Amino acid sequence: MADFDEAQVRKLAELAHVKLSDDESAGFAGQLDEILGYAERIQAHDTDGVVPTSHALLEAGLEGASALRDDEPTGSLDREQVLEGAPDPGDGLFKVPKVLP
Repeated sequence: MADFDEAQVRKLAELAHVKLSDDESAGFAGQLDEILGYAERIQAHDTDGVVPTSHALLEAGLEGASALRDDEPTGSLDREQVLEGAPDPGDGLFKVPKVLP
């Protein structure tokens, strides 16, 4: 496993448009090493013969209380009623602060 160094963390932060201090870069380098190490340990397990499933309990017949409900359409909320609780509604929409540059 290749170790993450601070330069790689800084490059990732740059690509993600995130500013990190030197302490944060060092901390994240260690955390990313741990995460990748964990992923490598998981990938090392032999999964031959294991059937892929999206919901393991359902596949095993153990649905019980965790069974998925049928997907049935329902009515939507009334726009005016919902916007009454908004701090700054405008033009029938929710106005929110800008989060991207």
